[in-house]
Amino acid sequence: MRRVEIQSRPRPARCNPRFPLALAALAAAALLASLAPSAAVAAPAQGDPAEPSPPQTQRPSGPGFAFGAPKGYFVIKAGWLLPRAESDIYTFNAEQLTLGLDSYNAPLFGMDIGVVVNDRVDVVFGFEFSSTAPASEFRDFVDEFDAPIVQQTRLRQAPLTAGVRLNLVSRGRGVGNYAWVPSTVVPYVGGGGGFTWWRYEQFGDFVDFFDLTIFTDHFLTEGWAPSAHVLGGLDLSVSPRFLVNFEGRYSWASGQLAPAFTGFEPIDLAGFQVTVGAAFRF
Repeated sequence: MRRVEIQSRPRPARCNPRFPLALAALAAAALLASLAPSAAVAAPAQGDPAEPSPPQTQRPSGPGFAFGAPKGYFVIKAGWLLPRAESDIYTFNAEQLTLGLDSYNAPLFGMDIGVVVNDRVDVVFGFEFSSTAPASEFRDFVDEFDAPIVQQTRLRQAPLTAGVRLNLVSRGRGVGNYAWVPSTVVPYVGGGGGFTWWRYEQFGDFVDFFDLTIFTDHFLTEGWAPSAHVLGGLDLSVSPRFLVNFEGRYSWASGQLAPAFTGFEPIDLAGFQVTVGAAFRF
């Protein structure tokens, strides 16, 4: 499609009879505008300096927590539990069965929720779970076919704890009014207490020491026990919101055994644990 340009022929000019009326209306409008207060600022002419724009509040760029320090954090952790194993039930197992004191070492999983009180103090609530089930056999007895007499021992622990954590250095610093930058490394110490659910059981074949017969059985005992702990560790910041946590903790607890274990003292649930965790600040 082609464009066609319309060319107008010259026409003689003539006076518009309405022009005087329009001119009078325009003059009246100009007079009223000059008497009224100005509602807008005229745009600067070309070459004149521009009027400064009103200041705008901007958030600083770069690493930092917007609007102040974090209020808390959430940690998912994993590690290894090393029970102290000093009560007589462990000694009996070590003497009669092929179980050493290190047979109860167990993987551990847990989570912590920390609430920031101030720059140096946190309140921490935690949950952990560990389980181990070493197999064993009697050291001095075999069955009539000279086969080992085997059994399994299982120990589970799940402490619920609350404690206080003291940071040995400042956890971070504020930048202006809109950002907070964490310290790279924050060591800490702390302590607390709580309650530990535990479960100890043995199942398999056993020897009756009175008549030296072999029988199959399942011995079970469980309960709740008060606990206390001390800890130390450090936080390693990866970003303003994420960090890596390293912690060592020693706990004390003991549980009363069921009647199936008559003659034994309370089971020792104390031990040392080391964990590594991934944490998220909020």
